[in-house]
Amino acid sequence: MGLLTMAPEIREMIFEAFVIDAIETCTRTKDRLKMTLKITQICRTLRTAAFDYHRFWSTIHLHWHADAVQFFLERARVQTNPDLHVFLDPQAGGTSNKRKKHQRWGKFLKEHMKIVRFLGIKITLNNGSPHIAAALGDTPAPRLTRFELDLDERQTHNANITRLFDNNAPSLISMRIHARAPFEDLPNFASLEELEYRVTEENFAGLLEMLERSPRLRYISLKGASRWTPSPLPEVNPALHTPVVLPDCSSLFIRGMDAQRTWHILGHISFPVMTRLDVYERIFEHDNDLMGTIFGTLPKLPQNLELPPKDWLFVGIRPNLICIELEGYRYQCNWTNFHFQNLTDGAGAHLLFSFVIDAVTAAATVLHLQPPKLHIENNITFEEDNPLSLDLHDLNVLLTRIFAAYPLVEELGLSGNTAYITQQLRHTHAQSLPLLTTLKLERNLRLNIPETYDADSVTALQRTRNLEIVNSFL
Repeated sequence: MGLLTMAPEIREMIFEAFVIDAIETCTRTKDRLKMTLKITQICRTLRTAAFDYHRFWSTIHLHWHADAVQFFLERARVQTNPDLHVFLDPQAGGTSNKRKKHQRWGKFLKEHMKIVRFLGIKITLNNGSPHIAAALGDTPAPRLTRFELDLDERQTHNANITRLFDNNAPSLISMRIHARAPFEDLPNFASLEELEYRVTEENFAGLLEMLERSPRLRYISLKGASRWTPSPLPEVNPALHTPVVLPDCSSLFIRGMDAQRTWHILGHISFPVMTRLDVYERIFEHDNDLMGTIFGTLPKLPQNLELPPKDWLFVGIRPNLICIELEGYRYQCNWTNFHFQNLTDGAGAHLLFSFVIDAVTAAATVLHLQPPKLHIENNITFEEDNPLSLDLHDLNVLLTRIFAAYPLVEELGLSGNTAYITQQLRHTHAQSLPLLTTLKLERNLRLNIPETYDADSVTALQRTRNLEIVNSFL
């Protein structure tokens, strides 16, 4: 059977495998271009068949040579209803004839935006263009479903892009905006269901209003800028403000902000159908105390009997970080390079340690959970000189509090520095976790923390406590 005479769906499966294995693995766009063209140069039969496979030609990187862009466009438009996936990185286009290239790219976007289904734009510092800004701001995008805009954080004026698609993108469902300043009409895309958004001191004040005007959002990811000038929170009059209700939002991810700003967001939004909440924050000093949002976010988890049971708990411990995870929830708090403003670090160390103890036991004290499965990932391996870094002495106290808070654990998983914990279980905590039947020693699949294993203590625990041992170290 020849390639041209085989069933179209079989031929498409062959080309799909080529796209996945050969084209999408190319990290450089020029290599992707070469690989796509290569399949047309093998033989006439393969070239004829490849010309009919729309996916080869519908992905266009505008910073390719103009002839290549035109060739791909012509092949894509052979289809009755072509859908283009368009990418643009002006820096990748080089510095020669820069003005002419910007004009060409802006012209392409204006003329063909009506058939663009995906658009990804990346503009680094000093690579903005009035032609690109005008095309993005003034051109309707009737078929666009996914838009990604990645602007350098130092682009204080968003590369002069002040609005998007003439406020006319009725099919836009998913959007990722990494910019510094707010956009005028961003909240007006009522069809939007997924939003990934970089939060900065410039756009923070308008964040709640933007979310309120996007009622169909199901997925929200908010990431704080790496460069953040200290600034006060926007004022909210409690007497006039009611929480923003997002009736369809089931997943919220917040990363890269301090706890004060995280709390400002979460304290003014209601998520009646929330099933996934992830918060990665930096600890914040407030009124000579420490602020962390775990105690306010845990109660926001839905108590729905139809959801999977919260029958497991993960506790990750590092010198400057803790992580608590359970079904539908993940909380991570980091205090790397943190220093108290109004207290010495030595005087404030007890506040920090009290916060850590309260956080790792919050599932029990706030939600009254007693999960039968507990996993502890330990990355503490030695004594620390920094009073704000957790060390082995702190770890022993934490183990005492954790085991006391969750006494009904039947299965204990350990990863990272497991040796210290199994040694403590054998001696100091020999009477802890009275219902324990299984001990799992697991390797860290991310390979980002040191691992230790003590065979003697594990063997002793197996014998003295009659435990089932599941050991990935062997």
